[in-house]
Amino acid sequence: ADAAAARSMALGAMPEAVAAHRQALALAPTPARRLALGRALLRAGDLAAARSELSAALEALDRAGSRAEAAEAGLLLADVAVHSGRGDEGVAWVARARDTFSPADDQPTAAYALFLEGAARLQTGRDLVNAEASLREAVRHA
Repeated sequence: ADAAAARSMALGAMPEAVAAHRQALALAPTPARRLALGRALLRAGDLAAARSELSAALEALDRAGSRAEAAEAGLLLADVAVHSGRGDEGVAWVARARDTFSPADDQPTAAYALFLEGAARLQTGRDLVNAEASLREAVRHA
């Protein structure tokens, strides 16, 4: 099921990817599989389901001490917030996730975090200077 899910994700076949991730999670429920399902749901545009799965994954990953995966879950939750028009929530999720990884060690994750932070700040309409700074910094890390 994991291989089918990965193949479907790579092909952009999101309904198939979601189904395969659900099957994998049913076979062996792990925080990593729940995270993968949440990621697939986000890419499929099912924001409510993505939020639910990612929140559950984050809680389990925090309990397990899986910092890198917890940071990913937090950034994906920020992405859900941005796509849902909840900029303040997106900023908070990015701040939480950025506490768990080193931008110097993980440039792609840093770029993603900065992009999400900039997009979320733009949505709030209150912090445009920092939004622009975050987006410029994201480009530097990309």
